[in-house]
Amino acid sequence: MLKFAAVFGLIKCIKSLIPGIFVLLLIASFHFFNRKKSIGWNLYSFLFLFPLCLMGYSKLYFTRHWIHLNNWLYQTIRPFHGYLYFSVAGILFLISLIRSRRFHRRIRNLLVWDNEFQKNLQEDIIKTLSGENKLIYHYLSKIKIYQTKEDVSPFSGGIFHPYVVLPSKIIDEWNRMEIQTILCHEMVHIRYGHILFLFFFSLLKIYWWINPFSYLAEKKLREDMELFCDEKCLYHTDMTKNTYGTLLLRMLYFLQDIPRENVTAFSYKKNFQLIKHRMEHLNFVGKETIHRSKRMAIVVITLLLFVTVFISATSFPRYVIDHSVSLHDEYGRLLIYDTPKLREAVQVSDKKIHLNPTVLRELLQEKEIASEFIYINFGNIQKTPGVGGHGMIAMIDLKADYHIEYFGVENWRSKIEEFFLKYMI
Repeated sequence: MLKFAAVFGLIKCIKSLIPGIFVLLLIASFHFFNRKKSIGWNLYSFLFLFPLCLMGYSKLYFTRHWIHLNNWLYQTIRPFHGYLYFSVAGILFLISLIRSRRFHRRIRNLLVWDNEFQKNLQEDIIKTLSGENKLIYHYLSKIKIYQTKEDVSPFSGGIFHPYVVLPSKIIDEWNRMEIQTILCHEMVHIRYGHILFLFFFSLLKIYWWINPFSYLAEKKLREDMELFCDEKCLYHTDMTKNTYGTLLLRMLYFLQDIPRENVTAFSYKKNFQLIKHRMEHLNFVGKETIHRSKRMAIVVITLLLFVTVFISATSFPRYVIDHSVSLHDEYGRLLIYDTPKLREAVQVSDKKIHLNPTVLRELLQEKEIASEFIYINFGNIQKTPGVGGHGMIAMIDLKADYHIEYFGVENWRSKIEEFFLKYMI
């Protein structure tokens, strides 16, 4: 069972990875031609990677042009490859989980910025970003603002318990407009689900850890999020483009003397390049950007649903029960496979078999089968055509009046294996 899971799981991963690479190249091309236009399209284009995880069951790989790849995968992939691939993925997941827990533990130990000035500032931003949407207003009201004595770049996080972290030096020394703009920028990340987006993308990156394009895509995704927030901040605040650009430069100056080990996301050079790109993008931002965002979201969600439904409709079910019946000797060799007479001799009902001894005896004599025991295999779980596992086995003692003994029908381990095979791979 474990060997089958390792092989089938890796093949399914590869089948989703191949179109994933193709779509990443399409996204890169789209970014190139759309680099001076609304950044929202660039950002939303990454969403089309997620439905590709469903491609592992696609009927595409059983068509004339792709069947050779499908056959090659099943001939080449061995359990060792699956063990290695998913062991690395598991290690990466555990590292990510441990780092996340340690990081959030540090966040909870920070001092909460909670005074009248902060409350008024946050309330103004929440009203601006939520408009008349009470659900968004309620969600943004849950944001906690922490302050840290470390000179780090402001950042946001949290999905169910959102937060923003600001350096104490910014809170104490910068003016109200600058703090409001920085806080607005971080709350836009939360308002538009960037934290959740990055969370799912990190899982996708672990699933496709062998794909180098995933790491380049994450860098571009984070950059697009920053540009997206810049566009929204310019609309929701009273800052001009020049003033906003000056603020970005001041943030760069604020970070330049920080030791490299204290800058968790970027080195100095990368910060400079990103802020340079953000400042250049300000020249292409117009007030009409916000009016396109709703139409943009509707178009993207519609296309995303269409792609998801299309992939699901052109894929095999997660599993089907194979109703064929096969007869094997005591060494496991196949003797008879799903003939009409075998079905007449052996009938399956509710994970049990019912024998017609007369017909079975005639069948065994006809096939010249003289074993003391025979095995009936039935109820196999079919993942894709020709690929499945588990199933039920009944041993029939021909010398003891066709006594039937079942293997794995009521066994707890067999039930776990069946559940795993049906729903987990």
